[in-house]
Amino acid sequence: MKFYEISNPFYALVKSESMPEAREKYTEVISERPHFADMKEVTRDNALVKYARSVGENKRQSSISEVLYNIQNEETKVLVIGGDLI
Repeated sequence: MKFYEISNPFYALVKSESMPEAREKYTEVISERPHFADMKEVTRDNALVKYARSVGENKRQSSISEVLYNIQNEETKVLVIGGDLI
C-alpha cells in the first residue's frame, strides 16, 4: 500500500494501492472538488507518525493496535481528516 497527503481544499491522509484510487477515495469521503496538484506520496513511516498523532471525531487518538491494524491491512482508507472537517 502507498500513502498520499492531499492538502487542498481539506487535509487528508489516504492509504491506497495507487494515486488514482486515493483520488477516488478522497472524492468519495472528503470533497467533490479536490485540488490534486496538492497531492503527494509520503513514506509509510511518515504516514504512521501522522496517523498515530492525529485526533479523531471522538477527540481521542487511536490505540497503537488500531493504528497498526489500519496501516497494515489492505483496505483503501482515509486515515486522517483535517480538523476543520471534524
